[in-house]
Amino acid sequence: MKVKLLRLSFILAIGLFIVKVSTYFYTHSQMILTDALESIINIVASGFALFSVQWASRPKDSNHPYGHGKIEFFAAGLEGSLIMIAGLSIIVSSAYQLYTGHSHIQGLEVGVGLTLFSTLTNASIGYLLLKQGKKQHSLILQAEAKHILSDTYSSVTVIIGLLIIEITHWTILDSILSILLALYILWSGYRVVRQAILPLLDTADKKIIEEIVHTLKVNREPHWIDIHNLRVIQYGEHIHIDCHVTFPRYWTVEQSEIGQTKIEKLLDKHSPFSTDIFIHVDPCVNEHCRFCNMVACPMRTQSMVSLPEWDVHALTKESNQVNIVS
Repeated sequence: MKVKLLRLSFILAIGLFIVKVSTYFYTHSQMILTDALESIINIVASGFALFSVQWASRPKDSNHPYGHGKIEFFAAGLEGSLIMIAGLSIIVSSAYQLYTGHSHIQGLEVGVGLTLFSTLTNASIGYLLLKQGKKQHSLILQAEAKHILSDTYSSVTVIIGLLIIEITHWTILDSILSILLALYILWSGYRVVRQAILPLLDTADKKIIEEIVHTLKVNREPHWIDIHNLRVIQYGEHIHIDCHVTFPRYWTVEQSEIGQTKIEKLLDKHSPFSTDIFIHVDPCVNEHCRFCNMVACPMRTQSMVSLPEWDVHALTKESNQVNIVS
């Protein structure tokens, strides 16, 4: 599905670039040239995004035990960088025209019509990619969508600018609006780059962790005495989860394995991602009795004082020591 969407995006990027360049040569509008320059970036970015998704879909191997999904973050980062380059080039070109005062615009009616066609086409594919990107938790689809939608917003500004120029004949607005448009493009590119860099640094995704903690909390069982050292790393559409779970120390290896498998199936069932789960099993010790809810435990040394609250802080801590209410 992702490959088909990105292939469609790539083909449309080429087609719309041809339309915008033709419109520029007909109107000589700096804003339309700005729109066309951004389309060059769209073509390069869409091509690389298509390549990265095809690469990311390759199965795990000995050199990439967690798969190839992280290439999506590189692709998104490149796309964001290209957006910023487009914004800077537009500012330079528009500032030069503003400085020289050279502006000769014609055929604005045709320019508005063709730009409107490009805008509606871009908006349709952009919102489709954004919807599917959120549904599939694909950063590259979302980055491609935001890139296309930023181009859409740019085109809307171009249309408004051309209409104002047609009414007022203030051709200087052509360069001024182009610069303002470029500043928005720069900001959009920065946001995409930032969103791509954080997963490459294995920055914790608080939303994903909160969802995992909520799943464990609402399905909590008495023999899950403690869960700690919870870690989550995202690789494209896949997430790797590892944690430590404390089970009763009198359990056999087989019982612990059954309990471990139950947690793995629970997390996999409630996760929108493809999951890779590793659970390290710890045996309980006497100190755990104070917050253990195992009523029929044959090895209990003291009564339960309280059942600790499970939240993100408690489950992601690096030890199995829990604050007990005395």
